[in-house]
Amino acid sequence: MSELVKRTLSSMVFVPGILLLLYQGGLYFDGLCLGLSIILLVEWFNLWRGYAVRNGVKFLEVLLIIAGVIYIGLAMHKFWTLKDFQHKQFMTFLIVWTTDVGAYIFGKKFGKTPFSPQISPKKTWEGFWGGVFVCVVICSGGMYLQLAGLLPYSDASSFMNNFFSGITLFSTLVFSIRFMFYSIFAHLGDLLESWVKRYVGVKDSSQLIPGHGGFLDRFDSFLAICLAYYVKDVLHYFGIFF
Repeated sequence: MSELVKRTLSSMVFVPGILLLLYQGGLYFDGLCLGLSIILLVEWFNLWRGYAVRNGVKFLEVLLIIAGVIYIGLAMHKFWTLKDFQHKQFMTFLIVWTTDVGAYIFGKKFGKTPFSPQISPKKTWEGFWGGVFVCVVICSGGMYLQLAGLLPYSDASSFMNNFFSGITLFSTLVFSIRFMFYSIFAHLGDLLESWVKRYVGVKDSSQLIPGHGGFLDRFDSFLAICLAYYVKDVLHYFGIFF
């Protein structure tokens, strides 16, 4: 069975499973967060356990291990705080998936300029900005429809006024900047995990997901976006809104 077939079959089970748990909410969402946190941490420690067996662990590696635990813990806690905001939960994964798909398509079709050849030779700037573009277009389009529906209207004609109103257009532009910000973080999270794998000398974080590798391989961008939520909160605290 080819890797593409494995990836497709895994995604057909994996993606609907996550969406179902998000839709159910409540204890199902708590279970998703807890289970995912445990799996990610186990994979993280296993990466470094194999490295330690081969090379030993110096003080720098200890700091990296601790930093990784804090990174995963903070990211998962931030996602868990979205428990009462189901649309934000779905949007988080939509940002991840649209960025990933866009980067893959544009990278395959137009990729020529290496993004970071020392860390991840296959990544290109064309794929990077292609992922950002697809994310912004799809996520902003969904947000545009949602914003138009939130404005008060009483009949079809007034809804169309809301749909083309300046408020809807301006708000969508602001969200587009935000989605671009999150998509860039998604790329950086992917690059960070690639650097860690290169550092410890492995191709995948595990083989738990056929055709995809491990959960860290699939949730590297997700973790980075959750950390980006903290950055956005800090920027808002200092009066920088987008």
